[in-house]
Amino acid sequence: MNQPSDDLLMAFTLGPKIADRWSAARDLMAARQLVSVTDTKKFDAGFRAVGEIAEFGTGSDRLVAIDLIVRLSKFVKKLVPLARDILENALKQELPSVSLLGETESLPKGAKPAEFRENVARALHHATGEWVIPYVLRALVDEDRSQRCRVELARQLVARDKSIDQWMSWIIEMPLGQIIRPEGNLENSTLRLRGIASALADAIRENRIKLSVSENVGPKLAEFCRLLVPIKPNERLPKQLGSAAAEVARLLDEIFAVKLTLIVEPDTYAVLDRVERWWQPLPYPKPLKDALAPITDKLVTGITLRARWGQKSESLAARLKQSFGGKDVAAGRLNQIAQDEPGITAEIGDWLRGRRRSEIEGGSGLVGSLRAVSDENVTNSIAALLLDAEEALNAIGNTGRDDIAHHTRRLCQSVRSLAAQRGLEVVGKELDVVEYLPVNHQTISGEAPADAWVEIVRPMVVRRRRDASEDIVIRAVVKEKRSKVEK
Repeated sequence: MNQPSDDLLMAFTLGPKIADRWSAARDLMAARQLVSVTDTKKFDAGFRAVGEIAEFGTGSDRLVAIDLIVRLSKFVKKLVPLARDILENALKQELPSVSLLGETESLPKGAKPAEFRENVARALHHATGEWVIPYVLRALVDEDRSQRCRVELARQLVARDKSIDQWMSWIIEMPLGQIIRPEGNLENSTLRLRGIASALADAIRENRIKLSVSENVGPKLAEFCRLLVPIKPNERLPKQLGSAAAEVARLLDEIFAVKLTLIVEPDTYAVLDRVERWWQPLPYPKPLKDALAPITDKLVTGITLRARWGQKSESLAARLKQSFGGKDVAAGRLNQIAQDEPGITAEIGDWLRGRRRSEIEGGSGLVGSLRAVSDENVTNSIAALLLDAEEALNAIGNTGRDDIAHHTRRLCQSVRSLAAQRGLEVVGKELDVVEYLPVNHQTISGEAPADAWVEIVRPMVVRRRRDASEDIVIRAVVKEKRSKVEK
């Protein structure tokens, strides 16, 4: 063995600091002498000493030791079994924050902080305990430089749970102080949104066959976007918001690839409301338009499928408008569906073309129009009466007068039966928190709420038709929901 490798091996084995051992190992690798010394007792003693620092060290020393174990096992494959055992023991206890690896001052000379964080993220594959998921989430949200580190952290979420819904729940349930930086720098927050969305999209694409998802992921994704980039009305948009929103659109497209049937579920597209709020009344930038094109295609397909089934979907139509950022283009695409689908019913065709049917079965011309108006007025009156009846039923409680309660219930049940004959149904209930859609909701003030999520004051009434289509007779009255309590 030549003199340089003897000196480097001694520094690796007996170095007073982990930085000295790390530098010696790096120099051995650079000199292509590492493989030749790995079978020696000195190297084994040094490797195990690094493992002890990884388990019992403090602060950045512990993180540097873990990085070194990962590096060495990647460079020399026969070290993998021993490295795995060491990491499994070392990672039973929570690690110091990976943010300690943010600056070169805390690292060995010549080290690159991003590579350290990436290797620590890889090592988390061997971690166990309740601390792991919160640690991964904090690291994912805090990472603001290394995209490879973000992707590794996203892969840890895949390893911990196969439900994308659960990932988003974990993220939005984090304390607000961990999501929103104290300095409130929207530019940095926008870049983090772009990076996290891109990392999650990559992790989903790599593992889509193994994963599961539901339409509930849409509102959760929208909430995360709102929390991370809380732009106020008339506030200047961050420069990178277009590219960040484009990555969110790509993430949504990867989610559809996991479960294609979600294209007919309006809630899955909930993040489009957030995108529209960010830019309204401005047009979307070109990168975002391009990224939204696959989402628009899926919306058109979803609306077409529902039309073939004899169903109208005002919610999907509203999402289509949001995907374009404008009503006129969306109206053109709906009209095109009506032209391209000759087998749909006349009522669905009229809906797609934006027409209101002025005739009812058995009537035509002026007489039919008058009947339609009269019938619509009666339906609206019954719908309003149905809401009053539901409120009365909820208010009966313990009146102390069983006879009054009995007669009230009979009257309300009669109203329900009358409403059912016309396909009327109450949807939602007071205090429910829902996403605001102008087609479904109206606020007490008459102005659009600042937040996408609102609280129902009075539920809506819908009419369900025999052909499975439906329309809204009375919109729900809503108000801004109470502020989320910071955890």
